[in-house]
Amino acid sequence: MNNERTELKDFTVNVTADIESRTCISKISTSCVDEEGEVVLPSGIQTTRFTKGGGTAFWNHDYGDPVASTRWLELTDDGMVASSYFPPRPDGHVGEWRPDTVLSLVASGLCNGVSIGFSYIETREPTAKDKSRFKTTGNELQRVISKSRLLEYSFAPLPMNEDALVMAVSKGLIRKDGTINEDAVKACRLGSEAKIEQRSLRLDRAKALQLDPAKMTRLVIERLQGRVY
Repeated sequence: MNNERTELKDFTVNVTADIESRTCISKISTSCVDEEGEVVLPSGIQTTRFTKGGGTAFWNHDYGDPVASTRWLELTDDGMVASSYFPPRPDGHVGEWRPDTVLSLVASGLCNGVSIGFSYIETREPTAKDKSRFKTTGNELQRVISKSRLLEYSFAPLPMNEDALVMAVSKGLIRKDGTINEDAVKACRLGSEAKIEQRSLRLDRAKALQLDPAKMTRLVIERLQGRVY
């Protein structure tokens, strides 16, 4: 089956961020079966268009809100890893500097989601070997995306929540002058790690209620922005 359309895939990941170097490492794609019963083959992801376009990373697929540039992409056996660089505040800039805000959210653990925008190029029905090969969290494998084109990726708390940007200021992660409060970011990171078990419980309850955060996120994005290109 050959086709080309645009889709979003959401991942909750362990993002490693370093404020001093203003970089973070994140897995932007995995070979696990997602909520829709699909798996994206890492070997089939084409990145030429993405890199030629500058490799820009956004906040929540808002293309008027670029926050980082991609230093490198690395293909692994089970996905794709990206190194993102958040540029420093330019001299003379007044007010909020969005790369600082999002970097603080990632470094503190308040944002641990990555969502990619890509187009289908080739898909196929799964084979018996596919079903035994790819990891699943309970969703049956229904389609294998054998070839795809990476268009962009975004940092996004899941489900999408613009209030997270307010948290950065209310928790003291961003000072009144717009600079990052590194001590507050570190303290928030420690607090976030202590709440992992509690968050897992909330996710289990959501699953029991048959809620689908990924689909809800995509629906909101489509309503706000229309089709993703």
